[in-house]
Amino acid sequence: RLAAFDLRTETLLPWNANIDRVPSYAFDCGPCVETLVVNGDQLYVGGGFNRIGGAVRPAVAALNVHTALATAWDPHIAYPNDGSQPPVAAVTSY
Repeated sequence: RLAAFDLRTETLLPWNANIDRVPSYAFDCGPCVETLVVNGDQLYVGGGFNRIGGAVRPAVAALNVHTALATAWDPHIAYPNDGSQPPVAAVTSY
């Protein structure tokens, strides 16, 4: 899961990326987040999920940091139809 906090007030913000894994798969961390990278107004997320920010994005996605919605960026990762999906464990920005 992901959460956002106001650093000044130390309160939880109403920011929710609605991370999910459909169908669920019992042999990995899904739905989970394993890596994060912020670049400007985008938050790149990698992990064991296929739904995030209101979009279908298997394993890696870019979210708008203000709205928690998925951006138009879609790497089109494809996985086998057996329900397995290795999570993305690292994301980087340059």
